[in-house]
Amino acid sequence: MMMGVLPVVEMLGSVDACAPDDPSRQVLESLPADIGADGGRRSTYELALVPCDDAACPFEVRLVARTSQAESAEGHAKMGVNTHGPVRLTWYASGAPAWGAAAQTHTAEPIAFFGAALPRVWTTGLEEDQVAVSAGAVPLEPGKQTGAYALLVTQTAGFEHPKRQHALLTAVSGDLKVAWSKVEPQGPHVSWVAIPKRHAPVYVSLFFSPDDDAADDVLARQLKWDTEQQVFSEEPPPPQVQAVVAGSYRTLSAARVARSASDCLTGYSAIDTGPNQWAVPHRYALIRVTWEPAQVTTETERLRQCRPGGPAHSLPLTHLLSSSPSNP
Repeated sequence: MMMGVLPVVEMLGSVDACAPDDPSRQVLESLPADIGADGGRRSTYELALVPCDDAACPFEVRLVARTSQAESAEGHAKMGVNTHGPVRLTWYASGAPAWGAAAQTHTAEPIAFFGAALPRVWTTGLEEDQVAVSAGAVPLEPGKQTGAYALLVTQTAGFEHPKRQHALLTAVSGDLKVAWSKVEPQGPHVSWVAIPKRHAPVYVSLFFSPDDDAADDVLARQLKWDTEQQVFSEEPPPPQVQAVVAGSYRTLSAARVARSASDCLTGYSAIDTGPNQWAVPHRYALIRVTWEPAQVTTETERLRQCRPGGPAHSLPLTHLLSSSPSNP
């Protein structure tokens, strides 16, 4: 599979590839595109696996909008259904159907440890032919229970060395489009899009360096909805994105030895604080990224229990990364 070469998504025409009632079209998720004051949905995002074509089965997203039509002969208002899209994801399945299960993630992914509300993961294929997809609704105005939503779609491809791609789709004014996307680079990267309860989504990417003399890299960006441009812009992480610090060390080697010596520190990044070393006693720190206050409490308590007497505190991630080349 040629990952990282194709764009994350390709826009197709407004005519559906398959009729809505096509029995071979597997609808995986139906999530709100907007929620009214009465709690009802006027339109929904529909993630589906469509019939195979030339030995490949595309995943696609459509917008399904419900509209009022003329009254029936009995005087009852009738509801019509219009579909927009589709947007077809470029990582196709090698076969159908997909099977759904609770998310199972690698220990290096903090989203798993903190017990966040994970969406179902729909999987197709086996081993290196495996392609999985999950989706979740993201409010454009964080903290509000009503209004418009974006659809976060994450695909994972591969088995031993999986790669991920993420996309945020929007349907403002009924126009279904990709408003932000990201593909993991080649190499030992782990990435995810966190959805804090009352704040904009945060994209986090970890790079676990295989080189003895190179520190790991942590990238964090808040994804803020730009109403004028109708896209999500990448901004520096807000203060609530914290780094739980499990220790600081004079050398990178010492940090890595400490990480290897304790299962408590699996998934921690060994970073070079560089010009920001004032934030911790020594230049190299072992950190884990959090995006909710409860996660900080949970993680620091866990560290204190499994490493009695060891350091465990938190500080805003920007205090460690603000001068990093990848975190201006």
